[in-house]
Amino acid sequence: MDVEELLRKIPRPYGEDIPELYRELDEMTRRIAEILMASNLYNAGTQEVDFGRATSEDLVELISKDPEVMVPFFVMITGFSHRELRQRGLGSVYSLRRVRNREKLRPFANLVRGLLAHPLRLETVLYKFYKNWEEHQRRHWRGRRAENEVCRAVMAHCGNAGKYVFQCGGKRREIDCAVPRDKPVVAINVRVGVGEDRAKRIKEFATELKEVKGCDVKYFVVVYFVPEHERSRLEEIRAEFTREASFDLVVLTREELGSLVEKLREWGVPGCV
Repeated sequence: MDVEELLRKIPRPYGEDIPELYRELDEMTRRIAEILMASNLYNAGTQEVDFGRATSEDLVELISKDPEVMVPFFVMITGFSHRELRQRGLGSVYSLRRVRNREKLRPFANLVRGLLAHPLRLETVLYKFYKNWEEHQRRHWRGRRAENEVCRAVMAHCGNAGKYVFQCGGKRREIDCAVPRDKPVVAINVRVGVGEDRAKRIKEFATELKEVKGCDVKYFVVVYFVPEHERSRLEEIRAEFTREASFDLVVLTREELGSLVEKLREWGVPGCV
């Protein structure tokens, strides 16, 4: 099978917006194809992978060859939601991408084996992985880009700012952009808005507010970049946030980042000029 030909045929609707995502998807797909085509489960004549005759050990072997790509591959083609994986004790399934101990892969391999009972065309499973992982990662890529953009804007005036990971209350906490970075006074958490999931994101922010305020962080700032078509409703959307929790500042557009910098100065945050 010609993997490069398949990659050329796959639509890339967000190619101009997030080209990095597609470079990563292409490379992951090549690595997955190489492993599957070298497997004794692959029939070059029919171009099928006979998952139906795979043992648990066969699947552990496949995953262990390159868990960074094979774990998401099997999650995507089996269609498990995070909720379903959590119910089966695999809520942190993506941590298996960094596992070196083969036995830690076995519970996941057993779960996959119970679902993949028939031969499947290689092109079909590669395409399904590609499109499902594209959708899964699209928000994450945009989110990372937005985090970097916000932190750069803050660093231009405060210098010492950036992602901050720490332990508090017995749990690992993470701030997208902490100011100052080494001893945060302000926590800035960032999302890229999608209208249909805004209520969920607001609740996430409210939970994060409680967590960091209980860890000696004085101010909590929400940055939630709204979609272009909702920019006429900024105050209405801002009210949705303030009804949920007492956020110190809610930033909804890139143009409002200036008000964030002004607030940092007003709050007397060390290093902000």
